[in-house]
Amino acid sequence: MKIIRLFILLFAILIWVSCAEETQSGCTNCSAVNFDDDANEDDGSCILMNTNRLGYYAVIDSTMDWVFEWWYDEYNISIVRDSCNSIGIKINNYANVSSSDSYLSVSAEIIGDSILIPYQTVLGYEILETDGYFHQDSIFFQIYYLTPNFGDPYFGYIEGKMIN
Repeated sequence: MKIIRLFILLFAILIWVSCAEETQSGCTNCSAVNFDDDANEDDGSCILMNTNRLGYYAVIDSTMDWVFEWWYDEYNISIVRDSCNSIGIKINNYANVSSSDSYLSVSAEIIGDSILIPYQTVLGYEILETDGYFHQDSIFFQIYYLTPNFGDPYFGYIEGKMIN
């Protein structure tokens, strides 16, 4: 009887040990270009793109509204990393538009110095596809959106300089 108990105990230990998770080192940051989905221990090898583009920018925009009136505005935007997308960013305070307690935060992609803002809907605003670019510590991009409810079009151009 002792031998059977010992055999069952050894068998249970063998199964438990074989089921233990094996440590695999690699990049565990899903925003990195070398993200390793199988890694369960970060080894510090992550390569993050566009880090020098992240931060705050003081911008000036010129926007034409639906009755062909030009508006000029100065404000700050922030560029932050979009989670789990190696080339993805978020542009916070897009076009200085806010809705009650939120501001527009649109998704975009950076490839080299180019910015692509794809079509998306944010807080009821339709953000139409536009583009732009970075040059040294400056940012330039087009804005084009339709307002909620009536779909009034606004389009224009933003340029700014990194402040942080």
